[in-house]
Amino acid sequence: MNTRRCVIAAISFATLVKLYLALFTFGTNDVSTWQSFLVNIRNVGGAAAYHLPGLGGDPFVHPPFMVHVLVVLGWIADKTGIGFPFLLRFPGILADIGSVFLTYRLRSVGAIKCHPFSLVAMALCPISILISGFHGNTDPVMIFFVILSLYLIETKHSTVGGGIFFGMALNMKVVPLILGPAFLFHLKSWRARMIFVVWAMLVVTLSSMPYLMQDPVGIMNQTLGYKGSPAPWGLTTLLLVLGLSENQITGTVLRLLIVVLAFLIPMWMSRKGMDAYTQFGAVIFSFLFLAPGFGVQYLAWTVPFILTLELGWTIAYYLTAGTFIFVLFDYWSSGDWYFANIHSQLNWGHLGTISGYLCWALIGELLIRYSQVARAQKLSVSSVCESR
Repeated sequence: MNTRRCVIAAISFATLVKLYLALFTFGTNDVSTWQSFLVNIRNVGGAAAYHLPGLGGDPFVHPPFMVHVLVVLGWIADKTGIGFPFLLRFPGILADIGSVFLTYRLRSVGAIKCHPFSLVAMALCPISILISGFHGNTDPVMIFFVILSLYLIETKHSTVGGGIFFGMALNMKVVPLILGPAFLFHLKSWRARMIFVVWAMLVVTLSSMPYLMQDPVGIMNQTLGYKGSPAPWGLTTLLLVLGLSENQITGTVLRLLIVVLAFLIPMWMSRKGMDAYTQFGAVIFSFLFLAPGFGVQYLAWTVPFILTLELGWTIAYYLTAGTFIFVLFDYWSSGDWYFANIHSQLNWGHLGTISGYLCWALIGELLIRYSQVARAQKLSVSSVCESR
């Protein structure tokens, strides 16, 4: 059967499921936290909202561009009567469609290598269905802009366009900063790197006005200083099992290690001829393996970039991570699937904790696989050079 038709059919089915969830559920209390941020912005202004606690107890920690987005979403909700929970999730549903389409195009032009059925699996991915359709956050939109940035660089040879949409990804969340080195190593000249960085910075700066000008220090501290939410995940759990409590020093060391690896991994992989898409996956999975803080929406970052591994690994990861998220949402919503209280973040339940262990362990295995693929790529390149 034609791959394109299979992908379109898969996108259509998954989108209908996401729309159903977005229309008939409230989602998690990330949605209500976003609503409380909107209330704060309306009451005290965008810059002051960075110092006023939202519903979850934390002040606004997102890039200033999201203040504009919240104001627009609130205005649409007021004028049309469409519920804010649906409006918050709808851009992510559209972004998932765009991410699959762009990945399909990148494969078509040879910028990435993956099994054709991997694109169908990506479209049907339970991680995306649960995060975009139910959870309620900006992560799928952020990832779409990352892929669009790479797409413009690879297919249109537009470093300017790449920089602009990488800046838009940073306007969603600051997380794409860890992918910055991979972009820079992928670009072939210092001039191209400078253009990319300048346009990305220009987009972020202009989109952050006037709030960045009103309180630059406070906004930078809140957005760049956010450490995530504690959770029984990964190395944090191992520390507890070993009788060691996670402390500020441990968290700082792990974050520093993530930053170092975000530079070293793409430097190593680019020298071995690995494509940028694969480098993104290795960096993101390293982040998740080491992360001292965790939110289930982080798993949305991985959905496109695992495709460059073998199809079996892609499906295994999608099913494992999807099951993990499903179990958590079912537990937090007490099985009614209307509202999931994720503020009980430290309480995953017995089944949720076990599925979390399995997901984290699989991420560790995937990192080993990434290193094997990189070494195999190096051997392949060497063989071609010797044959010539």
